[in-house]
Amino acid sequence: IYGCPSTVMTLHPHVFKKLPYDTLTDFVPIVGVCSYTAVFTAGPGLPASVRTVDEYLKWAKANPNQANYGVPATGSSLHLAGAMLSRQSGVEMQTVAYRGGAPLLNDLRGGQIPVSFNVVSEVLPHIRAGALRALAVSAPTRWKALPDTPTLTELGYKDLAFVDWLAWYGPAGLPDAKVQALNGAVNEVLRTAAMQDVIERNGLAPLIVSPAELAKQVRDNHAFWQRVVKATGFTPED
Repeated sequence: IYGCPSTVMTLHPHVFKKLPYDTLTDFVPIVGVCSYTAVFTAGPGLPASVRTVDEYLKWAKANPNQANYGVPATGSSLHLAGAMLSRQSGVEMQTVAYRGGAPLLNDLRGGQIPVSFNVVSEVLPHIRAGALRALAVSAPTRWKALPDTPTLTELGYKDLAFVDWLAWYGPAGLPDAKVQALNGAVNEVLRTAAMQDVIERNGLAPLIVSPAELAKQVRDNHAFWQRVVKATGFTPED
């Protein structure tokens, strides 16, 4: 049994040239765990008067040498979200790729980079403390942990509605009875108030789905990232 972020299954096939597996045929989706949104986040490196995405884009256009956005990795969903925002807004934004979320967060909080795309759980404590501010989320609807933060979609940036998630998968051919049993056992725990409280306190959302629903989610997200990678012109890596 293999647990991983959704991007391993749905995005990696489009940003790496050679993978030793086919995500749509070599694995069977078993059960979800939680889903999470990306957050377009501003730090002290951006003037405090800039409070919205449109205000940021105007600032970026007026300050092209500072129009950088940080991401935890090249070819990640967070990287491509920024590339799509840049493309759709017509404002050139330069990607600054870090090796993980921790060094990116350090530079964002330190003002070395003005904005970044982050996983919600990484930045939520800092947003709540007032050290960072959320400009928008990538989820298709407003996120429970950030109810006052608009979605990129409602701001007019189409094709920028997505969430990532954590889920469990098994090898192709895993007996359906075992798949269904594992799905039922995990979902039973996810439905408990205690587990939902833990998940939601971290800015995440429980992902309670059947194997068939998870399989459809994988296929749909796989097709979504295929379109995004093609639209941004991202070149797959070895």
